[in-house]
Amino acid sequence: MAKGSLYSVSDKAMFDAINQSKVTNSDLKGLFLTRGILISAQTKRKSLATYFSMFPHTYKDYKVLADILGTNTRKEKNTSTRLDATVNKEIIETAAVQLISELEHYGVDCSIDMDEKNDSLNIDVIYEEFDYTSSEFKQVIKKSASIIVELDENGIVIRHPQNKTVEEWKASFISKLEVELEEELLPQNISLSHITDHSKVTIFFESLIDNLDGYNLEDVTDVYVYHPKGLENDFENDTG
Repeated sequence: MAKGSLYSVSDKAMFDAINQSKVTNSDLKGLFLTRGILISAQTKRKSLATYFSMFPHTYKDYKVLADILGTNTRKEKNTSTRLDATVNKEIIETAAVQLISELEHYGVDCSIDMDEKNDSLNIDVIYEEFDYTSSEFKQVIKKSASIIVELDENGIVIRHPQNKTVEEWKASFISKLEVELEEELLPQNISLSHITDHSKVTIFFESLIDNLDGYNLEDVTDVYVYHPKGLENDFENDTG
């Protein structure tokens, strides 16, 4: 079992979980059927919760309720890191396979895809994090992340969600690249976290937008989006 996994809960936590509105009558029937028990729709929820919470509980019981009551996470911000190094695709793929092997050892679901057209490699990860400040059935948080490794004429760009776990995976990936290349790679990051003056942060982004080559800056006060009639037919008739 992966490090940090939960495998049992208290009787009170089980009672409280079954009384949650997210647990439907169909879910309850399924839980009791695992004990070979049929329940009536007329039986009050609290009576059912009291009765079920007295049973010995397995990890399977916990998992069923945790999947129902688990916390949904909001989409995380993305960040990127640049490495000034000339690396061929084979070395990138070798380091990615090594990283996946390492993550799968801890029960993480991973897949890898080489995008030849865009000269990039995608590592898709589905994993769990634990928040022990929440109630027992909401401590497991299911998350997904895409680590995108892009090659260009200036080196490597690694894009990924901005959180501590994925940052650690990125660091592990870079260390594996260093072993393959037999040289140290110094990541280049742009960070404004040390700037506490919000006006300076605003000036930075305004300057960044104003100086985009080939683009003219215009203020937008209102946007209206519509689907023109016949547009789908135009696409179908367009053979390129």
